[in-house]
Amino acid sequence: MKNKRPLLMIAISFIIIIISLIIFIFSLVNKDTIYENVYINKINVQGMTKSEAYDTISKNCDFGTLSLIYNNKKWQTDLKDAGFNYEVQDAVDKAIAIGRNQDTFKNIWKIINLAYFSDKEYINLDYTHNYKKIEEFCNKVGEELNSDPIEASISIENDKITITAGRDGKKLISSKIINELKEKIENDNEKDIDIKIPFDTKSPKLKYKELSQINGVISSFQTDYKTSRRSRAWNVELSASKIDNQLLMPGEEVSFLQKIGKITYSEGFRPAPVIVNNEYKNGIGGGVCQVSSTLYNALLEGNVEIKERSNHTFPAKYVPIGRDATVGDTSPDLKYKNNYPFPIFIKTYAQNGILTAKVYGDTTKAKKYKYIQSVHHIFIRIQYTKKTVHFQKALK
Repeated sequence: MKNKRPLLMIAISFIIIIISLIIFIFSLVNKDTIYENVYINKINVQGMTKSEAYDTISKNCDFGTLSLIYNNKKWQTDLKDAGFNYEVQDAVDKAIAIGRNQDTFKNIWKIINLAYFSDKEYINLDYTHNYKKIEEFCNKVGEELNSDPIEASISIENDKITITAGRDGKKLISSKIINELKEKIENDNEKDIDIKIPFDTKSPKLKYKELSQINGVISSFQTDYKTSRRSRAWNVELSASKIDNQLLMPGEEVSFLQKIGKITYSEGFRPAPVIVNNEYKNGIGGGVCQVSSTLYNALLEGNVEIKERSNHTFPAKYVPIGRDATVGDTSPDLKYKNNYPFPIFIKTYAQNGILTAKVYGDTTKAKKYKYIQSVHHIFIRIQYTKKTVHFQKALK
């Protein structure tokens, strides 16, 4: 009997332990609150009922305003009005289900791990959204802020050169705003979100530095139209105004006819004598060839490359023999190209019976020439910069 007593005590102790364990497990399993170390969007909701967890998450995780910031100005929109709402009830349902959504043994093991072995469960708070509305909001702000690039410009009056700097254009990048908004919502849990507006920058094609290379007159040429009839003088002055203020970047080629446009009555030209089949006849645009010839000579003396040029069937009175450049409605044409590594600027103007063409550029790098006609119509070409003399037959 004495030998059985220790065994009885062991059995009773074992039963007590089992009963205690069952009571302990029962107390763990039969809670109506969320188990330990369960988080919704980093907020610990352990020990809360469903309604308590819902109130807590709703209070701490809510959508406010989106503010787009540029300099000291803000543009705001309400995210709730844009269709942004957290799915709080769904997250709370997931939290309460932890430790209850598997078989009994797995549930018990999960609960013990959460309570005593520092296991943690994190639930992401999903949300409904309407990023299309946010994009529309961004585009509306962009309409106010976007700008096209402004090109640098040059103007010359009385040989005074004025260069105005350009400005970069900018365009709001809505995709970057939306991506940053997503990141802040999903990682920072902020109610009110501020975002500095990102822009895509577009630089102007014409730069101040390029235009500032134009520092003076490379060459100039003048012809006289004082004795011209009123209609011919009108055509000379109109043509000069149409091709005035030409900016040619390095490598750029220009057609005189494209610059001047259609030589028609509807474009403002008047009837005046023109050379047709070796004789003067009345036609629309008489006097235009004096402008093309004057420009041709200025280009020639400025060493600007001539790509296409034709002379009249007999010599023109307003330029030396072989130095004219005739043009027609569609052909012939005068074409020229800026062969310099810097921009050139061409001015043509007619006043008081004098027609002037000037070529401006970098006077320190340009090659200047003067053509002196001999009695045999051979031109001596003198390069000013190096004081060397070249011989060149007259262009026919």
